[in-house]
Amino acid sequence: MYKIYSLNCPLTNEIRYIGYTSLSLEKRLSNHISESSKKSSKATYKINWIKSLKNKNSIPTIHLIAVVEDYKFWEIYYIDYFKKI
Repeated sequence: MYKIYSLNCPLTNEIRYIGYTSLSLEKRLSNHISESSKKSSKATYKINWIKSLKNKNSIPTIHLIAVVEDYKFWEIYYIDYFKKI
């Protein structure tokens, strides 16, 4: 089973990223934060956003959206869904 989750802005609660994991949400959030600290990390939208939050002494919040078996389908579904709303 996989968890579909969102990373939200802690100030506005706006969804900024949707992903999937088989880990606990706490562990996955920790991985995102540590990934943004690595000098070798590719500068992506998500990495730059997390770095900007860390510069403000903040981090994203993580929220469970669904627990699924077919994460590939549901991750794409929820990305499309939340883009529309």
